Amino acid sequence: MKKTILAVLAALSLPAVALAQVAQTFVPLGFCALTPDAGAGLASCAGGIPSGARSATIAVETQAIRYRDDGTAPTSTVGMPVAVGQTIVYQGTLSKIQLISQTAGAKVSVLFYR
Repeated sequence: MKKTILAVLAALSLPAVALAQVAQTFVPLGFCALTPDAGAGLASCAGGIPSGARSATIAVETQAIRYRDDGTAPTSTVGMPVAVGQTIVYQGTLSKIQLISQTAGAKVSVLFYR
């Protein structure tokens, strides 16, 4: 009985599947500065979204912003808020993300990666 309990406890504490750690290398593809006062998508960057880009690091420099990527444009009061000084790493369909200033004067810096 004691062996059975120990075997069950040991089985419960071990993961069923071992996960391997995979190192990802990000290749920089470009930089963009945006002022999304009236709303802006990453495609509005000069030169657009670089070919092959799969990730964007978006840093909010002045004034908070909001973003959405569900096909509906954000407003100054609706969307995912991002405060000044915060950075988000977006890994999705880059052409779908839209940004807008919560207060006029927001500036964001965007780095694109593959």
